[in-house]
Amino acid sequence: MKKTAVLIDAAFLRAFLPKTFAYADLAKVIERFALSCVSDCDDEQVQRILYYDCAPYNGNDAHKLHPLDPGRTPNSAAYRNYWNSVLTSLKAKPYFDVRLGEVSFDGWQLSDRAARDILTKARPLMADDFFPVLRQKGVELRIGLDVALMAKDRLIDRIVVVSGDAHIVPAMKVARRQGLQVVIAMLSHTKPSLMEHADLHRKVDLPGAVAAMSS
Repeated sequence: MKKTAVLIDAAFLRAFLPKTFAYADLAKVIERFALSCVSDCDDEQVQRILYYDCAPYNGNDAHKLHPLDPGRTPNSAAYRNYWNSVLTSLKAKPYFDVRLGEVSFDGWQLSDRAARDILTKARPLMADDFFPVLRQKGVELRIGLDVALMAKDRLIDRIVVVSGDAHIVPAMKVARRQGLQVVIAMLSHTKPSLMEHADLHRKVDLPGAVAAMSS
């Protein structure tokens, strides 16, 4: 059996998750999806599921107030509820280990859609025309450290990577140099650099995990 770890970039996966599930069901969808990344047909046995996310931003940048609504916060109530409920649930699930990076807030930006609308209709600016620019920090570093540790101590034979971020390519290179096999789990078009530095490319069944919860 190939001892297998699944590494999930939560920011990447969230873009493909349904927005209509209750938070308790969303955690179950993520669990089902993560387990589906491991192939019984390829003699894999799940050892660990590492889920990389960031806590909601809670800084106090007074110089980065919303241009039209100074009381508005960078993180929505929906994201805070997601974080508190879904991540708490995932931490208690078998094989799961939640790794947390940090979030930096780089101010507010006018959305492209609002800019086009204002130019064509000459309407006034509205508070919802702006969105917070939030950047995750430390996720790629934590992925790299985990991969290096697994490779160094030969805790794992194979890793399945769920991410669209080319910044994790150095971690993939380390894994392969140390004899680990790297699988890219494909949810959409995958960047060539990720494909190049993986041993296997695997279509995973996120729609199946969603359908199982919907039925």
